[in-house]
Amino acid sequence: MATKLISALALAFGVFSLFHSGYSAREHILNAAHESQDVKSSLPLDIVLECLLGMILSIIGSVFIISPFSDIMMETELKKYSMDGIFSTPNFTVLGPKIRV
Repeated sequence: MATKLISALALAFGVFSLFHSGYSAREHILNAAHESQDVKSSLPLDIVLECLLGMILSIIGSVFIISPFSDIMMETELKKYSMDGIFSTPNFTVLGPKIRV
């Protein structure tokens, strides 16, 4: 239970960090354009690190929050059914015309 809570918090913090770094990058570009600076220059290091940290936390949080995979081996699937249920086929249904003349 504690693992789910920690992973949910990591996911929430990671997503928030990604949104914040995107907003910070937008503000940096708008501020650089307003001050007639080179808009195509690289982003500051803190914005890049915040984006990378948010991406890593989001990936880690989403990996640990999901439930474990179910077993899909053929033997375990066949144990759910009897032999009569596996090899039985439905009867053929005779479908007549919908409009009788």
